[in-house]
Amino acid sequence: MKRSLILLVLLLASVAITAPHDVFQLSDEPALFREFVADSLITYPPVRMWTLDNGLVVLFWENHIAPVVSMRVGIRTGSMYERDYLGAGISHYLEHIVSGGTTTKNTEVNYAEILANLGSTSNAYTSRSLTCYYITGTSEAFAEQLEILSDNVSRCAFDRAELAREKGVITQEINKGMEEPSRVMSNLFYKTAFRVHPARHPVIGYIENFLAVTPEELENYYKTYYSPDNAVLTIAGDLSLEEVQTAVDSFFGDWKRTNHPFLILPEEPEQMTARYSGAATAVQSSNMRIGWRGVPRGHEDSWALDLLTDVLTDGKTSRLCKRLVTEEQLCEEIYSYHYNPPDHPAMFTIGVSNFDYENRDKILEAIWEEIEALKTGGISEKEIERQRRLIVKNLMFENETVEGQTRSMQYTYLTHGRPFSTDFIIEPYMDVTAEQVQKSAQKYLIPRTMTVAVVHPPIEEDEKLVETKAEKQIDFEKHVLENGMTVILAENNNVPHFNAQMFFNAGLRYEPAGQMGISELTSKYMAEGIKGFPTPEKLQEYIDWNGYRVGTGSGNNTISVEGTFLPIDLEPGLELL
Repeated sequence: MKRSLILLVLLLASVAITAPHDVFQLSDEPALFREFVADSLITYPPVRMWTLDNGLVVLFWENHIAPVVSMRVGIRTGSMYERDYLGAGISHYLEHIVSGGTTTKNTEVNYAEILANLGSTSNAYTSRSLTCYYITGTSEAFAEQLEILSDNVSRCAFDRAELAREKGVITQEINKGMEEPSRVMSNLFYKTAFRVHPARHPVIGYIENFLAVTPEELENYYKTYYSPDNAVLTIAGDLSLEEVQTAVDSFFGDWKRTNHPFLILPEEPEQMTARYSGAATAVQSSNMRIGWRGVPRGHEDSWALDLLTDVLTDGKTSRLCKRLVTEEQLCEEIYSYHYNPPDHPAMFTIGVSNFDYENRDKILEAIWEEIEALKTGGISEKEIERQRRLIVKNLMFENETVEGQTRSMQYTYLTHGRPFSTDFIIEPYMDVTAEQVQKSAQKYLIPRTMTVAVVHPPIEEDEKLVETKAEKQIDFEKHVLENGMTVILAENNNVPHFNAQMFFNAGLRYEPAGQMGISELTSKYMAEGIKGFPTPEKLQEYIDWNGYRVGTGSGNNTISVEGTFLPIDLEPGLELL
């Protein structure tokens, strides 16, 4: 009797452990939600979502089209969240160790053999806000693949040989990245666009900071941020809900929740002036990015800015592609995007690939002419209707594969807090008018807040020397006016103003006997008043109002008057003198 009772308790305990969690599916939502969307454009997918007791959010897309499955775990940490290790690339370093590495259950070699025998593929990546690990293979081997994914993110052993090896690999990657055009371009643009926000630092880190990371620091970072309540697991493929829940509970249910800090990133100050950066590297042609601050996702102007990118560069007949690539053949490719993730300052960016560096200014002028034409001439309704249709189709096509479905669910949940958002996103795009797109260009694409970054081939040293020498030379020109006045001119572009001085043959040595000090008195009188300004106060008010710097003086050989003005004040400044 006692033995039967113990068996009954164990069975009840087993049932309690594997009891199904509260599962959310889209059909559970209030009917009111459906009134806000275009039903004719939406097919609601069989997506379920639940949360384990340890805080892990799980999303599952049931898809029986083919006997395959894809799974990914996203850890909510990246280069922007590295705090004391900002600029060290510790998130990326950890990704190299965790992905397929030795755990407390198995070795790196054995994991590689298992995945190879199963015919599965695995990989990982680190971004500024996320570290992601994923595996794709047959649905028949789902449990084996999920177990490996779980081992990676929750049981890393930090094998010292693997740590040393990957440190060498990343060191080479950093050094190579200093010459890789796309990476140099990305790092240069972010560093120029942002002054405070940690997005300005490269994901891979700086070599000095990276090399300083110790094994103990890496392991501590893992224990801090690799917590189930700081992760999202997405699965899509030929499986049933019961199969997925059982496997997830088995492999992820004992993952212990840890204490990890809630980070608030600093706000990037408003950009008040245009910025430019250029970098020479070993490339055959040049690349350029032009950016402006965008708006957060969900902002009333975000939908119009998204469509504006398509108007400018989506397809060969778009405005910039047609002019710069097809007609004038100034570059091989031009593209644009409005990037506005929730934890990152939004950027509206235009990219230009493979062009002759000598044509940089010509390309910028052409782009600006097209933007100004759009601002003043507007957009046709036919043009905006085409872009509305294309953006809706693109939203649909991203879910064609199981890999796309896991990626889409992960991004949508992290961005919107919901496993599927196409229904609510399509409607705002469909409501955007041509006038709204035009107004968004007028409001955000302005020259004084532009950021331009260019990566170009090295310039010949002799050309640099000639240019530098020419900049340092100041050539003087002498002219004699008809009234006999001698004028000496010199151009100096190293300062943003011009200075004018007038000297008269006068001064102490010209003073008549018995009239010492008359030169000083004369110079002061010159500043007391002139024609059109009856009192010294009126004259000084005029000078102060315009921000002029004017003064007089007397020496041994001359009496002088001088002024410093901006180029726009050339005529009134000289007239005043």
